[in-house]
Amino acid sequence: MGVGEWFSDFCGNLRIGKNKRESIAYRTGRIVGQLNSDLRALYSTGSNRFYVGSYGRNSAIPSVSDVDLLYELPAQLYHRFHGHAGNGQSALLSHVRSSIHNTYPNSTVVGDGQVVVIAFTDGIKFEILPAFANTAGTYTYANSNGGGAWRECKPKQEMDAFAKRDVACNYISLNFAG
Repeated sequence: MGVGEWFSDFCGNLRIGKNKRESIAYRTGRIVGQLNSDLRALYSTGSNRFYVGSYGRNSAIPSVSDVDLLYELPAQLYHRFHGHAGNGQSALLSHVRSSIHNTYPNSTVVGDGQVVVIAFTDGIKFEILPAFANTAGTYTYANSNGGGAWRECKPKQEMDAFAKRDVACNYISLNFAG
């Protein structure tokens, strides 16, 4: 076997299999569908979300144990929880957790700092970051630690930078997810 064939086989072994990708997509659809229904009265399993982290960058490998998902919250929730007495950030995470728990009532769904986490029995864990879209292309998210605060992140800019670097390096980093 030549180096090219060996490298091609090696890369193929780093791709997430079809069954796992389909399972992740199915679970994502159920989570997002519930959030859209509860928080927007919208019946869509694909709107208002995108993958972040290694899965979003297509650099996750078959042993991926967590899927990071950003869910774009409706703006009126920011006003509701920003004006909340006490830790409004914790209350927001609890609100999102309750919605997800409606879909997965037999699973452990917890708020953890900035994310809502749901762990499945097959070892996959979803970490959902509920966040508000800003006009500058950034996102505001709740940090429930230390009494609560609002923080800002730039996940799309980070993923764009990763993609540009991938092109600049002649696609040396691999597309593992697909």
